[in-house]
Amino acid sequence: MTETVLAKKLSNRRVGRSPIPQLPEIAADFAGKVEECLRKFLKTTTGAMVMSSEVRKLARVLEDIPVPAMLGVIEVDGVDNFALLNINSDLVYHIVDLRMGGDPANAPPPTARSFTSIDCSLCEGFVEKVLGSFTDAVEVALGAPVRHGLRLSHIEQNVTQVRLAPSNADVLVITLNLDIGEAARMGDCELVIPLSVLDTFRAEAASAPTPTDAQSSQDFWRQHMTEAASNAQAPVTAVVHTAHLTLEDLDALEPDAIIPIPENAIRSIRLMIGEGHRRSQFAVAKLGAFEGRKVVKLNGDMSGEVREHLVRSITSRT
Repeated sequence: MTETVLAKKLSNRRVGRSPIPQLPEIAADFAGKVEECLRKFLKTTTGAMVMSSEVRKLARVLEDIPVPAMLGVIEVDGVDNFALLNINSDLVYHIVDLRMGGDPANAPPPTARSFTSIDCSLCEGFVEKVLGSFTDAVEVALGAPVRHGLRLSHIEQNVTQVRLAPSNADVLVITLNLDIGEAARMGDCELVIPLSVLDTFRAEAASAPTPTDAQSSQDFWRQHMTEAASNAQAPVTAVVHTAHLTLEDLDALEPDAIIPIPENAIRSIRLMIGEGHRRSQFAVAKLGAFEGRKVVKLNGDMSGEVREHLVRSITSRT
């Protein structure tokens, strides 16, 4: 009886303050970085909105997790407590469907079900992208690298099997709503980080060596040159089709003349970078429309060779 009363008193005490004060900035930066990395991971447009960012009691957070949900238990180097990424069932359905080749332009209704080992495997990459985005956001806020990395330990489906920290522990909870693909597939994920983990991050930043004036000047110049190189403009041409005509046919062309193109040309538009004989293909796209304008949408990733060349071009100028 005494233990029950004590447990209730502990669970009802007020939550503590985050050791890192820039929570709104971290949450907003976190959402932006999640958007950026998921566009490449899911190969479609992705939007992320912060629904809430608050400190709560762990026990209350776990009570509010609906079933089914995919729960990624996160290890933190050098810290006894664990973090948690809660992916709701709708978002799991869309991640699995898109990674299995689903059409981003369609939004089939999600099906609530128990998750298989294949579902878990397909979502592991998503968990890693989210954790990387949060770590990057914290490093920006603290102005120092985070040495105690976050990594996925395992995935649970039953919240009663999750052991993160004492039930009365204070945790930071950031809830994101994701909008995926042209058909606006929707789903939520919730990152739960014990304040003890954030306290470790802050202590690391405080003990990080302060750069000398010369280093600061060099870093500023390098950053300035990197930004300048990144913002340099390059001509991009979308080639729908390349036709071969005889000189006689060219000479016979008049206004309103028609040059036929294959029916599938708009689904395999070649995107070229550069000018003249130095122009090279870097991706394939298809013709579409967005906000009342004609656009081209990439069918896949940019050519690895071209991407490496762009990276070298930027870094060589810094």
